[in-house]
Amino acid sequence: MPFEDSVASSSQSADGTCHLLECDFLALSALSQPSAPSSSPPSAFVAKLRAKQLVRMTVNRMRPLRPTGIAPPSPIRMTVHTAASVGSAATVYSFQTSSSECIGSHTGGSSSACSRTHSATLFERQALLHFLQCERGASCAWLASGGELAEIGALVTKFRAQTDSVDIPSKVAIRVYALRNKVDSALALGGAVTAHDLHATEFYAALREYSALCDVVVHEAEELVLVEIGASPASLALTTFSRFKETVAMIRGFLTGSVALPSARLDELPARAFADLVVALHSQRAYAQELRAAAAASPELRKLIAPCFRMDSPELAELHWQLEADFDFKAVRAKIPVKVCWDLYTEHVNKLAHIERMLAAQVMAKSELGAHRQNEVAEMLREAVRTICLPAQHGASCQPAQHGASCQPAQHG
Repeated sequence: MPFEDSVASSSQSADGTCHLLECDFLALSALSQPSAPSSSPPSAFVAKLRAKQLVRMTVNRMRPLRPTGIAPPSPIRMTVHTAASVGSAATVYSFQTSSSECIGSHTGGSSSACSRTHSATLFERQALLHFLQCERGASCAWLASGGELAEIGALVTKFRAQTDSVDIPSKVAIRVYALRNKVDSALALGGAVTAHDLHATEFYAALREYSALCDVVVHEAEELVLVEIGASPASLALTTFSRFKETVAMIRGFLTGSVALPSARLDELPARAFADLVVALHSQRAYAQELRAAAAASPELRKLIAPCFRMDSPELAELHWQLEADFDFKAVRAKIPVKVCWDLYTEHVNKLAHIERMLAAQVMAKSELGAHRQNEVAEMLREAVRTICLPAQHGASCQPAQHGASCQPAQHG
């Protein structure tokens, strides 16, 4: 069967279509070759698929090559020090990852190798999500200010480089680069912000598009945890916690962008922006309740996730409490400078990233332990089979009984 015919036949089912659109084909040369003169022209589905694969090939060629056997990053190294923040001491968490260290020490068996692969993918997705969340917040504040805040512009450059430093799926990479081009174009000479003063519109559009991208990464991580690794109280808590952290990071982007907006442009925010803030705050509260319920059932989880419910900075705690009480972000923005708002929320988000990484390490440790136990059971079964067959190795003849005869040791000459 010709390659295009097999592709077209696979596209008849929804599952086949999803598989063909999402997988990276190895037979790209066959896909790009024209059909034989006698065959019918390729279908619209195959033409669309061919175009998508060519785009994916182009993006992958532009990105630096990464080793295929990459080890999972180590848990976040928390560089903790004291810094002055609004007149008080605050703990600063520095988010760092290292892909040169490997979690786990299993060396044998396909199950443990598969588990290590899942570990690498999960930690890469968590790092990608965290850097995208930081890039979103900095980009929103930069757009809202009209590119006037040099400190925020430096943060945008920093977080873009961090996002590019991790492995990005092709479908996410295409959207990331397109979104960055939109942000840069809006701030360029003659752009939507600089020429038409659309600070609020462009800031809100970037917030929504970055949030949709983050949701894609969160969903992929959820599938990996629940489908590939397996559902358990710890894995369910991990997926809920990732959603909880995403809502906090989204609120950071919204509030920092709102504070960076010129006062004259604040009323130009779309009406839906306020609704999005309310939904995010309610979602955060709902996820917190789910996490508290999970923690109540497991002392181990309770000890791990308890810090996420506490804001270490009194200034941030008061600010967030007022925001949850009356949703009046206009009153909140009047009390705090842009950089201070960013620093306070980022400190809290980095702490959540640390907890998320520890939760993931716990889930993967239990997954590797389960795989190790499966290997032990398989080894016990093999040992039992060897024990049963041991008499045959010592010259015993164990044949089915015939006419009342029983198994007897073989008689030696």
